[in-house]
Amino acid sequence: MNTPLKTLPSAFAMHEVIANNLRYQLDRHQMSPATCANRAGVLPSFLHDILSGKSTNPSVVKLALVARALRISLSQLIEEAGTHSPTLHIVESFDYDRPVCLPPLETNKEHGFEEAHFSERWARKHWGKDAASLAWWRISDTAMQPTMQPGDLVVVNRAITEVLYPGIYVMPLAGRLCARRLQPGTHHVHIHCDNPAYYSSISTPELCEIRGQLVWHARRLDC
Repeated sequence: MNTPLKTLPSAFAMHEVIANNLRYQLDRHQMSPATCANRAGVLPSFLHDILSGKSTNPSVVKLALVARALRISLSQLIEEAGTHSPTLHIVESFDYDRPVCLPPLETNKEHGFEEAHFSERWARKHWGKDAASLAWWRISDTAMQPTMQPGDLVVVNRAITEVLYPGIYVMPLAGRLCARRLQPGTHHVHIHCDNPAYYSSISTPELCEIRGQLVWHARRLDC
């Protein structure tokens, strides 16, 4: 007797699986969809559309970023319960010497699709619990020369969204993300550029939409 082929799930059924898994993992990690989206480097609407049933064919690349933010495998997010190893739900130990791929702070079409891999041990040693909030980005303008050049690779700590201490932060200016040296004041924030060709300015903490603080940067040497 011929064994009937297993019917493949429809797009709608697959969406229900992903939505249920996502809902379960968010509850398990006590994480809001907005926090998860921020850590994954995706728009909050991406998760909202999945959970609400609006999106029936979500991007696998973005789902992989979400899975990484939740510290689970992609299969735990897209496969029906019972079809993957149950030990993955129990084992929480990690190989700290393995390279981990940081999510991008934003999609940069100029540089195309890139990945930035770092040692998980190194990231946790320097940033502790904030290691899960790290993202990579590339400097977009010349305002921070000579400290940083356009195209320099930087690591941004997205857990820092307020200017409590002097440092270099990422914030949107004129419709794009930019790196600026910020100095907090009593009721204002000084916005400085290392390049003297650019003007400095003053803003209020409420108007500074901080996306994170720069914590590391690298540049290729042409010599």
